[in-house]
Amino acid sequence: YNEASYKLKICILLASRQSLRRGEIAALKYGDIVGNELHIHSDIVKAPDGSWVHKEYPKTPQSVRTAYLTDAELKLIGRGFPDEYIVKLTPSSIGTNFYHLKHRLGLGHIRFHDLRHSFAAISLQNGDDIKTVSENLGHATVAFTLDVYGHVTDKMKKDSADRMQAYINSL
Repeated sequence: YNEASYKLKICILLASRQSLRRGEIAALKYGDIVGNELHIHSDIVKAPDGSWVHKEYPKTPQSVRTAYLTDAELKLIGRGFPDEYIVKLTPSSIGTNFYHLKHRLGLGHIRFHDLRHSFAAISLQNGDDIKTVSENLGHATVAFTLDVYGHVTDKMKKDSADRMQAYINSL
């Protein structure tokens, strides 16, 4: 992370700690930040002619959401004019920059999108309920989140059974 450019650090932070997609990150403007709230409501996508287009709505209706930024995250993002893009990168350049960084660091096979997966898995393992995680990810349904991250909840069920057994043993 420390080897990343300033813009890529912001992208990594927003994907790994706030679960944003590349297009959502690219579409963010400073005006989307109000206090500690980050309002996610748009996307940048590739048009049929190959150009990048700012859509005023994200991937799904559920992708419209609010993330809560820490003071450290706000400090890294900085300030700018309301209509100014925060990272000024296209979704593909975010992925390309991340690809070059991971190869420079010898990280092996990891995609930028995997940062979102890590966010979800860590959130679930640390006790966030599946509905909250699904909303944080902007998934269309909780069922989709369960389909993708069911393996994490299976481990949580085993851990729960182990805790219950430890409790019973302590009686």
